[in-house]
Amino acid sequence: MVPSPLSVGNLTKLEFLNLFENRISGPIPHELGNLRKLNTLALSANQMSGSIPPSFGSLTNLIDLRLFYNRLSGSLPREFNNITNLKVLLLSNNSFSGHLPHDICKGGVLYYLTLNNNHFEGPIPKSLKNCTSLGRVRLEQNQLSGDISENLGVYPHLSYIDLSFNKLSGKLSPNWGGCHNLSLLRISSNKVTGSIPAELGKLTRLQQLDLSSNYLLGEIPKDLSKLTNLYILTLSNNQLVGEVYPEFGELSNLEILDLSANQLRGRVPKQLGNCVQLQSLKLGNNHLNGSIPFQIGNLVNLQDFLDLSHNSFTGEIPSQFGKLDKLEVLNLSHNELTGHVPPSLSDMMSLLFVDLSYNELEGPLPNNRIFQNAPVEWFAHNKGLCGSVKGLPSCGFHTTSKDDSNKHHKLVLLITVPSILSLFVVFVLLILWKKYMRNDASIEEGGFSIWNFNGEDAYNGIIQATEDFDAKYCIGTGAFSSVYKALLPSGKLVAVKKFHALEIEDSPSKQTFWNEIRALTQIQSEYCEALWFLLQCST
Repeated sequence: MVPSPLSVGNLTKLEFLNLFENRISGPIPHELGNLRKLNTLALSANQMSGSIPPSFGSLTNLIDLRLFYNRLSGSLPREFNNITNLKVLLLSNNSFSGHLPHDICKGGVLYYLTLNNNHFEGPIPKSLKNCTSLGRVRLEQNQLSGDISENLGVYPHLSYIDLSFNKLSGKLSPNWGGCHNLSLLRISSNKVTGSIPAELGKLTRLQQLDLSSNYLLGEIPKDLSKLTNLYILTLSNNQLVGEVYPEFGELSNLEILDLSANQLRGRVPKQLGNCVQLQSLKLGNNHLNGSIPFQIGNLVNLQDFLDLSHNSFTGEIPSQFGKLDKLEVLNLSHNELTGHVPPSLSDMMSLLFVDLSYNELEGPLPNNRIFQNAPVEWFAHNKGLCGSVKGLPSCGFHTTSKDDSNKHHKLVLLITVPSILSLFVVFVLLILWKKYMRNDASIEEGGFSIWNFNGEDAYNGIIQATEDFDAKYCIGTGAFSSVYKALLPSGKLVAVKKFHALEIEDSPSKQTFWNEIRALTQIQSEYCEALWFLLQCST
């Protein structure tokens, strides 16, 4: 049971009052100002409204004040400056407005300051510049303004500071390099100008660095590659120039790298493939060029984003991207990519969004759900993509891979080569017959005639004469055939050319084969009265 405000005000010797998360509503009782020995007051996570009563100025022994997650509003009373011994001040997630107390760290002991998610405005109090006791500061999501290079100092105990989503201006001071205990530095979405100080490379304990959405200029300092504990690096939406250094590959603990929306140039270093912990990689909206390193396919932990859009990348999409089976968003749009979409991308089973538009891609889309059921806008303005996506042409005879294309060619060869060879054999036999006719040669019984030729009898005669092609009858061997001498039962001596099993898949061998066929009509042998062919094909 929560006591009434009047009875609480009578507890003048009370030092500790914690009413955290009790669904208390209504204003803060001004009677709490009577508790002058109070050192801890926690009214957080309730439904309290109204403003902080001026009577709080009497709580001069207060060292810990927690009012976060309420519905409090208004300005902090002027009397608040009397509370000089505060070590913990937590007022976040309310609707406070006005300026921050100018003597907020007058006692020099303030350690934990969270005023985020309110409507505070004006400059950061000057008393914070020399407040070396600070360990954790959260001022994000307000409307604070002023020059941060003047109002912030060196804080040896500071481990966490978030100033994002304000209207702060000025330049980043090299003094930040003296905050050796910093694990998080976030100053995103402000109006900060100038360059990124190289001194940030001294923050060896830094795990999160977010300077996005400012007006930062110059190159990204190479010294940032010394921050080997970093797992979040976000420098997007600035005016940074230069290149993405190969040294970034040394940041092996990185989980999020966002350099998008800058003016970076040059090639993406293959060393980024060493950042195997990356879950999100955003390099879009820059002036990067060259081919996409296939080593990006080594980032098998990519899950949230792979965004390389709005650059000038050329060449093909690396087939290694198929290994990114955890990736949900792939954006390669607005580049100059060419070739086919790798069939291996069908292995990216976690994809929820893919944008390949505005490139020079052609051929069929991969055969998986996300590609086949996608809107046509994801593939628009390419050279010739096809597939079952509504709005794209059907692929027709296109195949989904080079292997399928090769199989098709092999099938054509399997059908056409034997047919051509058969016609060629008949043609040569006709030539030989005409030659005999012109010479009025008499055909001995059992001899070779185009009119009385019996293929089965001739074949059996050859088998008998060569003892089933025994090696002792072989008079020559080529790449595709062997030549045997055969004395037929009729007494005629002939040369028999026996073709080996046909290996049509080997392109160099095919050429050799046809060269050998062309040479048949030019063969002259002391053993040859007639030229016979025997083609042995294997299935």
